Amino acid sequence: MTQLPQTWQFSLFYKEGWGVKNTHPLVTINLKKLIDIYKSDYLIKRANLMLNAKDPIEQKIIKHQLPYITANGVFSERSNENITHYNSNLLVLDIDNLGLETAKNIQNQLSKEKGCVLSVLSPRLEGVKAIFLLNQNLDRNNHYQHLKQNLDHITDCLSIPQVTLDRMQFTLSQAMFVSYSEHMYFNEDADAVDWMLKEFTPSIPSTQCSQSAINGNGVMANYYRSRIEKYLNGQCDRVLSKLEGRKAERHHQII
Repeated sequence: MTQLPQTWQFSLFYKEGWGVKNTHPLVTINLKKLIDIYKSDYLIKRANLMLNAKDPIEQKIIKHQLPYITANGVFSERSNENITHYNSNLLVLDIDNLGLETAKNIQNQLSKEKGCVLSVLSPRLEGVKAIFLLNQNLDRNNHYQHLKQNLDHITDCLSIPQVTLDRMQFTLSQAMFVSYSEHMYFNEDADAVDWMLKEFTPSIPSTQCSQSAINGNGVMANYYRSRIEKYLNGQCDRVLSKLEGRKAERHHQII
């Protein structure tokens, strides 16, 4: 069943000074409440402190005063197995290390893309956080791997092929810090994106790999093994010839 952004739910985490070390949620919130928090006086004050902080240690201390959410759903505790509500058609993006001007340009560009529900600058104003409404539901069990396989496809569809997405944000319970900036975009009524993620391709289990043709029995297995041995012997001869400057006998131990 396709969800609307208004039905998405998030775990909000806040314990001043703890940052991501706090793994127990404070409360469950919806999208409207999240937008209200982004615009709150508390975050405006922390944003001003961050702008005036020049020392990285001081910036880190201020960041630990910020709340964060788990954008993919609600968790009784912040770990993948403790999810209690899953936002199955939500895509959250994290782009880091852009610099202020580039971050502002990309944040503005993403806000104009169809499907954009939220587009904001990161706490240090050098990255972008964005949330998009997909027109398909992701399987919770394959969430990370499916999005990882679509990294380049996502940036191409959003016309930002020059950036690198932080794949850690695809982790189901990954933290997303909430911070104020002058440049923020929200659209609770966004339409879903026009494009689809490429179909998920499961990896081949190692137990199946061990049963490949060269490990089996019979005529074909022997044939494959003889081809491999012939190739390796030939390469050994070439290496020895180069080293000794002459036609060398086969030396099976060179590998």
